[in-house]
Amino acid sequence: MLNIPRILELKTVLASLKATISAFKETCLRQGKTLPKFVKIVEVGPRDGLQNEKEIVPTQEKIDFINRLSNCGLQTIEATAFVSPKWVPQMGDNFEVYTKINKRPGVNYTVNLQW
Repeated sequence: MLNIPRILELKTVLASLKATISAFKETCLRQGKTLPKFVKIVEVGPRDGLQNEKEIVPTQEKIDFINRLSNCGLQTIEATAFVSPKWVPQMGDNFEVYTKINKRPGVNYTVNLQW
């Protein structure tokens, strides 16, 4: 079973996001820049993180991981990559993962597409 850190608890994720935004705000102010009106945060762990695992992560664990992220209040999650399993074996189950995740209203589930 994939050992996903328990940082997926909503309070922890939100605290991390707040800290990141606060640091960004401080950097902008130090540099005399104004803050943007909108910042888009994209969670790429299911794609970028899992594709680097040495062993193939079971499909159902990927689905469960994405569903847990969806419950954290994230607005955009990069769910998988449509790439050749020859080059990125971890993404060989991309279609199954994408079609079986619970797609929550208000959450965008993006994919990485490489031809």
